[in-house]
Amino acid sequence: MNALNNRVRLVGGCVRDYLLHRPVQDIDMATPLAPKEVMDLLNQAGIQVVPTGLKHGTVTAVIQHRPFEITTLRQDLKTDGRHAVVGWTADYVLDAKRRDFTFNALYMDHLGKIYDPVGGLKDLKKRRVCFIGEPADRIREDYLRLLRYFRFWSLVDTHLPDPMVLKTVAALQDGLKQVSNERKTMEFLKILTTPRVGEALKMMRRTGILSQIVERAHLIQLERFLRVYPTADVIERLAVLTGGKTGILCLSNVQKKKLSLCCQSFCPGHSLKRDKSVWAERGKEVFDFYVYRAMARGHLSRQKATDYLKMSVPPFPVRAADLIPYGIKPGTGMGKALKKAQRIWQNLGFPSEKKLVIQKLLSYTLKNNKRRKA
Repeated sequence: MNALNNRVRLVGGCVRDYLLHRPVQDIDMATPLAPKEVMDLLNQAGIQVVPTGLKHGTVTAVIQHRPFEITTLRQDLKTDGRHAVVGWTADYVLDAKRRDFTFNALYMDHLGKIYDPVGGLKDLKKRRVCFIGEPADRIREDYLRLLRYFRFWSLVDTHLPDPMVLKTVAALQDGLKQVSNERKTMEFLKILTTPRVGEALKMMRRTGILSQIVERAHLIQLERFLRVYPTADVIERLAVLTGGKTGILCLSNVQKKKLSLCCQSFCPGHSLKRDKSVWAERGKEVFDFYVYRAMARGHLSRQKATDYLKMSVPPFPVRAADLIPYGIKPGTGMGKALKKAQRIWQNLGFPSEKKLVIQKLLSYTLKNNKRRKA
């Protein structure tokens, strides 16, 4: 980056993925410049800079709305398995030695030259996940690396896992309890989206790691599900794997809502009217999940499932504004009226005519009022 006088190198995942010819997501950079120097130079160049992690030497440059993390070269002064006390250094080798795996300690300068202080290129070419130095030492520095090992093995490695590494992981598994549930959740959800997730989860179960994350794990069901639906998203995978028993995982409200819907017992194919109602209430994405899950369980043939995946339902035509002219006021009453209108719409066979649904709703409301007065 010219603003830092080219005293900066790309590092970590962006270099690794670039060399693997994979899409590069986050851009991380390393520099021998101190955080204050980085901020001063970026400000002088008119680049927006955010002090996102000064304690750890990290600032974020925002260019055309895209963030670029820039971190001062570091060496660990003290670690406890969760947090590290770091000191700044100008030595790229010292910075590399504090990282987790060899191929995550590759650097690339502005001319495209690769710097490889710990032999990461060789391991990347062989598609092997290798800790930098002794695995036990790296794990004790940050116990989240117990999970990161399985993620990168599933993402990059093409060999059987090193038995000695698995033995070390099993021996140090209790250290994972020191890591926050939020960090473990982020890492575990990433594992669920990796290419060899089934094999990774089996190894995690053998080493005892998996039971620390989720209460139950239906590995065979997940493997069958992914064979018919390999593009399933992370929450759909989690639903099949756990049945909703998510253990220590910290999910967002949006994720919890979708997980709850996916874990509901429903199998398409018994009633077209009921199927379309579920499609309308829960959306195409969740309904498609039900179809794939039923197919994986052998409850739907591939042809039947294909037919259901092509199914569509017109959008519910009635809105709150449509009911106000008929004396239905905003509030609780409006909510109840819209729910009743949706049931009427479903019973009528999902018509797109708004007036028909409203007329039936008003007729129902009138009859209901007469019964109450009687």
